[in-house]
Amino acid sequence: MSYIYNFTLTKNSLAIYTIDKHICPELTCLPKFFLLNFKNMYTSIRNYGIIGNLRSAALISKDGSIDWRPFPHLDSPAVFSAILDDGKGGSWKIAPEGPYESEQEYLGNTNILVTRFRTKQGVAELTDFMPAQPGREMPEIEKNEIRRRVSCVKGLCRLLVEFAPRFDWGQGETKLVRTQRGLKVEKEGQVRGELLSPGEYAVENNVGRAELELREGQVVYLTFHYHEVAELAWPQEHYEYELTETKKFWSDWVHHCEISKCPFAGPWHDLVVRSSLMLKILFFEPPGSIAASATTSLPETIGGVRNWDYRFSWIRDSSFVLQALILLGYKNEAAKYLDWLLKKCCSTPLETSQTSRYYHSSETKSASPYKKDTTFRSGGFLTGSTDNGFEPSKFQALYGLRGEKDLSEKVLAHLEGYKGSKPVRVGNEAFLQNQWDIYGSLADTVWRMVRLDPSYELEPETWGVLLKLADYVCQIWREPDESLWEMRDGKKHFVYSKVMCWVALDRVLKIAERYGFADLRSSSRRRDGRRNLFLRPSHAQRFARAFEGEIKLWSGEMEKIHKAVMKRGWSEKKRAFAQAFDSDDIDASVLLLPAMGFIQGTDERMISTIEAVQKELSAGNGLLFRYKTPDGLPGQEGAFLLCSFWLVDALAFAGKRELALKNLESVAKMANHLGLYSEEIDPKTMEFLGNFPQAYTHIGLINSVFYLSGAR
Repeated sequence: MSYIYNFTLTKNSLAIYTIDKHICPELTCLPKFFLLNFKNMYTSIRNYGIIGNLRSAALISKDGSIDWRPFPHLDSPAVFSAILDDGKGGSWKIAPEGPYESEQEYLGNTNILVTRFRTKQGVAELTDFMPAQPGREMPEIEKNEIRRRVSCVKGLCRLLVEFAPRFDWGQGETKLVRTQRGLKVEKEGQVRGELLSPGEYAVENNVGRAELELREGQVVYLTFHYHEVAELAWPQEHYEYELTETKKFWSDWVHHCEISKCPFAGPWHDLVVRSSLMLKILFFEPPGSIAASATTSLPETIGGVRNWDYRFSWIRDSSFVLQALILLGYKNEAAKYLDWLLKKCCSTPLETSQTSRYYHSSETKSASPYKKDTTFRSGGFLTGSTDNGFEPSKFQALYGLRGEKDLSEKVLAHLEGYKGSKPVRVGNEAFLQNQWDIYGSLADTVWRMVRLDPSYELEPETWGVLLKLADYVCQIWREPDESLWEMRDGKKHFVYSKVMCWVALDRVLKIAERYGFADLRSSSRRRDGRRNLFLRPSHAQRFARAFEGEIKLWSGEMEKIHKAVMKRGWSEKKRAFAQAFDSDDIDASVLLLPAMGFIQGTDERMISTIEAVQKELSAGNGLLFRYKTPDGLPGQEGAFLLCSFWLVDALAFAGKRELALKNLESVAKMANHLGLYSEEIDPKTMEFLGNFPQAYTHIGLINSVFYLSGAR
């Protein structure tokens, strides 16, 4: 059959038929045998590694194929997206032409990925990286490149290169034109990029193919340069220099410690270090925002519709990321993100008609089981340097990587999705939701900075945000929301959301106490000699008079929230904290209550809650489902890996150290060959599900190792 151009035996499969997906993109020409095995054409999610440059990221399979890479930035349309459509998405593969075995590893503690191929004739190494340029402004054409270094380590190495970029998610024609130094890439009559490569390329159906033959010790570089400005024909020494500089960047940044004193010392130390390196890839510079994941629409169940775009910055996720990075000593990243969040996201009102989605008393009055508290205060005495225009009612659960507020979803209907899992989404409608826990996440992030970094100076504008936030929480905690799980079947009084409202007030009060606001009088200096927030004596006096009332209000609301959760959030039937008020449904998020300081981990109610969660949500091997209640979406999902780490934490807080260690050991083994995790996992097959790699999961690992170290 002419469409089968290669037959290979690999380490992971008895036989793989490689079909020319570009000649026959719709697969209508294939016999039924291949149609029945269609899903097997996709690479398992766990067989990918990731590289990045703090602007974008690429997924590279153990077969040497780049199947995911948005250009120029992480939230841009993808040029290589075969992971979402093996026919239309586009890829760039470098691999031996015959049977081979392959393995992957990172080059030390860096994000430089090495794929090693072994054949009967020799051993080849493929080293993939993106030149790192930390802290620099990012014009669209600056260093938007992927470098691929091919070296023959032993014997004779014959490799095939298949280059098939597909701009704009594979919509329209991406044209390849041969040049003396490789291939030029055109879209709609404009040059959009260039492949610099040795070898003689043949182009058919806009797929470029070439053969490379290297003898032992030989090295060649292949570079894809995005955009219309031609890349210079650099000598090989330049590329080697960039590789060295990129290695130095990651090596300088990575966690360094004296192992005997490291709170992460032990069997999971290297996994923690790898997790921190993965999280760093998800930072978007120069703004300093953090993406939840590197991908969009990898399914939570094969063939299902629970496919979401995670290339945005969630307040909640970012808060957990910063907590983990602060524990590892990365205070600069935490401070930079907080600065971006407070100045970019908290200072500018939403400028769209979407504001109606937010709570207004006239809209939701009938939905509240409480009488409104008429003592609510607007914080109106905030003026001058402390007022940055923050409107808590317009604070969103997620933002774009540059602070964009409108993240409306659209469906890319022409893409079939990973293993036929439609739809493929771009954007995320969760930005329209009420998720009350975000206020606690923001306040907790500031508190961690204040507590863990003695040099951190709280700006007046930051206190202005916190004051408005606390006053607003006093008003809205009585209202239902869609929760951290972003439910699509209506609002409820979710227990975790209530607890995080309590956290918001608790942390603001702690910050006030730490900075000695109650002692403010006429001086612009504190008793310890450090700068006060309020440089104008008149403002300090004004605030000092008002602060007594704030303490009384916030403390009173905290007590009300606590009583409400303990009464209405407790299921007597299940002997556990429930998912929502007056419910018997169980939710894994309640495992976080001790970590948030809401209740002691050794409290009998938490002990029985842990038992109830394990009984109802266990998927075996330490895995948990988030919940089993209807959520407004069809189909099921996999086990949520972060919840497994929450269980470890809850067991640690409960004093059940041995059981916590056993669970952590079990889940730690579920990482892929590179120490990476996806969002979810199929508890039966252990195949990864959901977006990959997922920040949330790696955060959970770091925190669990920290808690079990006894360092908390």
